[in-house]
Amino acid sequence: MRKIILILLSLVVSLNLMAINYGGLFGFAKLASDADYQQYVGQDFCVRPAYGDIVGETWDETGFTPTEDDFHKVFTITKITSKSVVLNNKANTEYRIEAVEKGSKNKIKFKTYKEFSFSRSAWSGKTKTWPHIDMMPIVFVKPFTEFKNKMLREIVSIPIVKDKYQVEDVYFAEGLGRGKNDDGTYTTVKIPAIFLKAKNTRTGEIKNVQGDFAKSLLFKDALEGSYTASLIKVEKPEDSSDRYGKVESIDENGVNKFSFQDENISISIFATDRFDFDLKNVSDHSIKLIWNDAAYVDLRGNSSKIMHNGIKYSQREENQQSTTIIAGANIHDVIIPNSSVYYDKGLGENTKFSGWRIAPLFPTNYRGKNNIGEVRLMLPIQIKGVTNEYTFVFKVYYKFKHPELLTEEGLQ
Repeated sequence: MRKIILILLSLVVSLNLMAINYGGLFGFAKLASDADYQQYVGQDFCVRPAYGDIVGETWDETGFTPTEDDFHKVFTITKITSKSVVLNNKANTEYRIEAVEKGSKNKIKFKTYKEFSFSRSAWSGKTKTWPHIDMMPIVFVKPFTEFKNKMLREIVSIPIVKDKYQVEDVYFAEGLGRGKNDDGTYTTVKIPAIFLKAKNTRTGEIKNVQGDFAKSLLFKDALEGSYTASLIKVEKPEDSSDRYGKVESIDENGVNKFSFQDENISISIFATDRFDFDLKNVSDHSIKLIWNDAAYVDLRGNSSKIMHNGIKYSQREENQQSTTIIAGANIHDVIIPNSSVYYDKGLGENTKFSGWRIAPLFPTNYRGKNNIGEVRLMLPIQIKGVTNEYTFVFKVYYKFKHPELLTEEGLQ
């Protein structure tokens, strides 16, 4: 069995998300000594469903199975005892918690453990887990109420969006988080999470969103869009201010393409997760595109060789024959940076979905600013025995689908 360790989500800097870290805050904390747990005696708490995939977030093996009615009750801890036990052939500490329903004589008891423990049936292959104390599905009333009261009526906003949201309620539910497996890999897992019920102050629309992702979810529609690339110039390496020709923008069936022409070539080019172009030789001589020397520079300034149509992914680092274009002829081709190509082995032993993949050239979600830099594509074109390095410089910017929802700052 893979043990998954919960990594509580923190703020995403690019969006200044409202980060909520509640580990050990609203439930039992994992304390240094058994005697320290006596501080919880007399405290009020609520029980909640066990949410998600996190090992130990369970009511199984506790001796208590809460009903739907129990989730709406408040209990007071009256007694906590501990004893050393051996669980699944390992030393452990068992804690027994006794509590009474507030305003009633109804009592509940449950047990939990200091250390994570599980067993797997050799016959069925099923895994049974035991609860451990810092993952018990309970919520202490006082700290959670204080937190909730602080959050209520909070206004959630971001500078670039016109709309604002007011927090109407705070509650626990099943959400998503990032988990680290015992083999060091990461995965998305279901977790117990704090949710916000928020109201749009302009439209009155109500949204229920996980607190860790509050801003990205509340303003998802306003921030919808994608990063795209705009060709701003073509340079000579020996003099970056010396352009070969004039760059023009062309909208072709909704695709923003760019073209320019000089005395040697005419090209139409655009970028998505690859570069797609049509190149025509407008000179009186044959020209040659030297693929081996072509290069791509990404947003971080890292340089990579490239591959084009007809090259196998597995052979992208090998020699690529140059393409000759006779006078008046043209070619259509696609360019992919070698650094964007990788082989996905699948998940664990499951190789059903393994295969070659292409990573996107640009970020797939909004990074907190419109213009995030430049990328460069250098194509060496040999004309009459002289190699001319055409460097295509693209500005990478975010194109919003709903600019009407943005402030003036967001449109800049």
